[in-house]
Amino acid sequence: MLARAIALLGVLGVASADAEPPPAAAFRDRVVSAAGRVAGRDRIVFRDDLVLELTTRATDQTVYIPLADMLAHCPADCRAAIDGFFQLNAQSIAQARAVRDARDAGADGLEEYVPGEAGTRTIIARSGPNTNQNTAGDGFGRNRTIPIGVDDFTEYMRAKLQLYSPYPVVPITELYGFSIGQGLGVAVVLPEKRAIFPFAYVHRYCVIVPGSCEIGVPAYIQARARELEALRQPEKRNEMLAFLALKDGAGGYRDAMKRKGDAARPAFGDFVEVCALSELARWTRALRSDPADAVPGSPAGFALCERDTAHEIAGMGAAYEAPTAADGIGMAQGDKYESSRLLFADQWRPLAQRLGGLLVAAPAHNAIVFARDGGEAMAAALRDRARDIKARSGAEALSSTVLRWNGNGWNVALDDDAGR
Repeated sequence: MLARAIALLGVLGVASADAEPPPAAAFRDRVVSAAGRVAGRDRIVFRDDLVLELTTRATDQTVYIPLADMLAHCPADCRAAIDGFFQLNAQSIAQARAVRDARDAGADGLEEYVPGEAGTRTIIARSGPNTNQNTAGDGFGRNRTIPIGVDDFTEYMRAKLQLYSPYPVVPITELYGFSIGQGLGVAVVLPEKRAIFPFAYVHRYCVIVPGSCEIGVPAYIQARARELEALRQPEKRNEMLAFLALKDGAGGYRDAMKRKGDAARPAFGDFVEVCALSELARWTRALRSDPADAVPGSPAGFALCERDTAHEIAGMGAAYEAPTAADGIGMAQGDKYESSRLLFADQWRPLAQRLGGLLVAAPAHNAIVFARDGGEAMAAALRDRARDIKARSGAEALSSTVLRWNGNGWNVALDDDAGR
């Protein structure tokens, strides 16, 4: 919308791409003066990055209007271009201000206002009521190295994330004609797309939870840094991980971890092996496509899946020593790929040999229970333990089916539903 407005001003002869732009200070003064005629009693701020803010004094909600393109295309005296812009967009600015005024003081999301088209669309969803979002000052003093003010906090986060990004990181409010809200977020500008990184919820806890900045901000930056670093690493585009799921009656599988694009093949018993892109791979592919990307369901995809998963869960550790509990049952817990360990027979062979036979169950994605193969009585005891864990595992729940080591893999020893 803003680009269309500036282009129209150029057609009218009041802007020229070849003319020398005016000094930024003079441009700022003229913009603030012209904005006063459409801003009512709003608080007007023209930021150093050439974004105009119109803030209602009632709720501290803001309309953002980026004007950097206008400065770049202004003649030496661009008073006419500035006045023309505000005349041309007076109705749109009034409508954007009306949307802003309907928001409550705690709304910390960001919306783009699109005149004459779709109204508004959400860029960042609100994180929840937060009446303190603009009231923090030195009195909050959680961490004096992290600024709390909205603009300073945004710039702090932008600068930190830029250290890890191979592409420009900019405040979100620079990217849209009119945007409404708090603007707590930045965007990574790639050649084809933009990646939005919202952090309203991080700022919220910096303000209202003592000591949270020292923990929350570095954790957020490091998590985003891993995603940004992946853009520099082509191999991350094909990172895939395998997990176990249960067959359903329709020939597919059912699982809370199921995602579009995943591929499955039979594993053992009622289990299937599901090959899925890692979160990093999904993120990088969503931003930049490549015809050479591997497909999860292909033979190469399953090979990558098992290679990457084996690396992810390498080493069985002390939790897989011979069980010492009175009931003879051992348990190992890890991340959501712990149960994927059952796909790798070579990891289990030494334990099966030490115990003289092995029974296992995967009651949750992140847990495995196991025992020496003592026949049907031990299989029943192991199934009961697995049922108890499964019932308490929520979305991570998997199966209480007991599997028996056969020398090279698994056979079903006792079905999940047996004895019910």
